[in-house]
Amino acid sequence: MPLLDIWKSNRDAVLKFTIEQVVKSTGTVLGDFVLQFVLDVHALIILDAIIPLPDLPGFLIQSHDLHGQLPDARIKDTRDRLEVLDAVSREASKLSAVTKDRQELSEIFPGCQFLPHTLLDSGALVGLSFSGHTVLAEARSFWEGYHKLMRMSCRQVF
Repeated sequence: MPLLDIWKSNRDAVLKFTIEQVVKSTGTVLGDFVLQFVLDVHALIILDAIIPLPDLPGFLIQSHDLHGQLPDARIKDTRDRLEVLDAVSREASKLSAVTKDRQELSEIFPGCQFLPHTLLDSGALVGLSFSGHTVLAEARSFWEGYHKLMRMSCRQVF
């Protein structure tokens, strides 16, 4: 059974396990933020690291999906719990959109490879390689870039 099918059939169990691991491995306040992050995503995203930011109050959430590394979620700690939870929720929604686009692209183009995403001065650059084709998309943000990549890849082939 493919990993994605196992995830879909056992989503609640996987979320419960993930939440328990996060709460055990992080402090209570940060654990609450990560718990909100996990609940908001609704996709198979594996949390790799939660890193305190040295230059400003806040933290960086690193994660990946079945297709590789995802863009980092940078959360600024404003000391307002609701504001931070709102920021976590927004970042989780963006990562969920990226993950869903990547999953759809991998279903349309079996065996495709996602190129490492890059942050540029003008925005974000994402790419896809499949069947001898390479498609790059540039946008203001990563989630917009993956939406654009979806349109461009399908247009190029079909």
